[in-house]
Amino acid sequence: MNSEELIKSITKAFFDSPNEHVSYISLPSGLMDVYKTHFGNDIQIIDLKKELTPISPFLRILSDLKISDKEIRENTYPLQYQTFVSFFQKQYHD
Repeated sequence: MNSEELIKSITKAFFDSPNEHVSYISLPSGLMDVYKTHFGNDIQIIDLKKELTPISPFLRILSDLKISDKEIRENTYPLQYQTFVSFFQKQYHD
């Protein structure tokens, strides 16, 4: 089994699982392009060399979800609330 087949097999098992979860896969750029070709919009690729947000890449992923102010308020500690709101507002307006 070559690298491409192995990656497809692992990802298929992940997508076929009945559990909701997140998987982090680190690949060389050549394989990442192949991966995107096979799985398209079902995955999100973040280049950590270019991703300079705090707690990379998690805030970037959250910002793509367009989280509401209410959701931020309900899911952050009071001391973190304004930082999260500020970060998301900046992301949405850039």
